[in-house]
Amino acid sequence: MKALATIIPLSAALLLGLADTGPAYAAGKQLKFAFPAPARSPLNGRGMSAWAKDVNAASKGAVEVKVYPGPVLGNFANIYDRTLTGVTDISFGLTGPVGGQFRRTMLTGLPFESKNSSESSLAMWRLYESGVIAMEFENAHPLGLFHFPHAGINSKEPVMQISDLKNMKMAVSSKVQADLVSALGATPVTMAPPAVYQSLNRGVISAVLFPWTGTGTFKSYEVAKNHFEAPLGSPAAFVLMNKKSYAGLSTEGRRAIDKFSGEAFTRRLGGVTDGMAAFNRKKVKALPGQTIRTMRPGDVEKWKSAVGKASARAVKATPDGPKVLAAFRAEINKIRSAK
Repeated sequence: MKALATIIPLSAALLLGLADTGPAYAAGKQLKFAFPAPARSPLNGRGMSAWAKDVNAASKGAVEVKVYPGPVLGNFANIYDRTLTGVTDISFGLTGPVGGQFRRTMLTGLPFESKNSSESSLAMWRLYESGVIAMEFENAHPLGLFHFPHAGINSKEPVMQISDLKNMKMAVSSKVQADLVSALGATPVTMAPPAVYQSLNRGVISAVLFPWTGTGTFKSYEVAKNHFEAPLGSPAAFVLMNKKSYAGLSTEGRRAIDKFSGEAFTRRLGGVTDGMAAFNRKKVKALPGQTIRTMRPGDVEKWKSAVGKASARAVKATPDGPKVLAAFRAEINKIRSAK
């Protein structure tokens, strides 16, 4: 068990979002935007495609951003590389599947460090702007950084306390998650989120570490009807642009991209993912046979202690780990104080 990077859970609760990215400006520079998640996700409709529509309108024909949902241009494992090599101009992706590229960034998603996606996303963007994690994004042009809500446990059998996890086979998406799950006594099984449904259905695994966004997007609630809510880590995500694609824009095109990117895009995406989580929770709660449980007050410190050991190892194993975590906590405090 070594570093814990991010706890992945993965995205969304779902509505069709590709729909329309704005008028087709034949004369403008066309930009491909890869969205490896399902098109129906609100992260597409209210996040990525809404952003593309805004950019297209503001550019007045200088650019045409077109969103490609699903694995058309890449999947979560290779989308970062495909952005760097120009297969796609812009991409949404998760830091967890990209190996060691985003070790510092993933510390911003540790368990119990934030309350929601809105505050953690903004704090992470400000760490980028201040240079604390900027070196991890030097090969691309970041348009926005954000977190999904904290992951909980979606399982076939009820989970009430840590001891219920002993030897339970639980799906994870990264080594980081695997470290966390092992610290809780479960057996991690690494797989991509799209494979979770069938693996639960066939008994390959009996649980998955998912946020409500992932539970809704990948419909794991249909085959695993027990949900344990706990702040077990919020996966970090990105929207990046190929540097050459950005440099090749006209002044009008660059101005339109810049207008809707940065902190503004980060705030939008944080709000969308918080909204997705609330929507999915409400939807699942209303379905027959579903059970939602939360940590008992007397058990909070036990859970904190268990995952805290994994978090401490992650911080120690990460370059500048203590500095990054301290800076993130400071930004979270500033954001809360400003409210």
